[in-house]
Amino acid sequence: MKLIEGMIEELKDISTGWNKGLLSTEERDLKISLIIDQVKGIQINFLPLEAATEDTRGVFKQLLTSRKYVAIESLTTLKEAGNNKRKYNSMARDVITKKLYFLPLALTIERTVKGYSIRNDSLFHVKEFQKFIYDEREGAKE
Repeated sequence: MKLIEGMIEELKDISTGWNKGLLSTEERDLKISLIIDQVKGIQINFLPLEAATEDTRGVFKQLLTSRKYVAIESLTTLKEAGNNKRKYNSMARDVITKKLYFLPLALTIERTVKGYSIRNDSLFHVKEFQKFIYDEREGAKE
């Protein structure tokens, strides 16, 4: 979640700057577009899930795709708010509070890792792991 938290902090900074008049609407929209590009590059770190079957990995990839879609749509809607500060702030608060809509997927991954560790005598349990990775290279391995 460190990657998602970083994007959320960036979104908070953008919102604060725009509300204080330090950023123009065009600059705000450009910075949100950069966050959208980062969201598109998010992948799941499968290292703690070495014991997972291909079906499990497929389900996680499908869940990640749906979470990416929701996050991208919500960020695009933020850009479309234009100069309406009340509308923008309401939507930004929702996106930030819901952690770009990735929290349910992060919890699912964490619980699955714990489930595999219990089943396999802690062989695959990694206490602290990065659930999501961002790799901007095309065709990066998962």
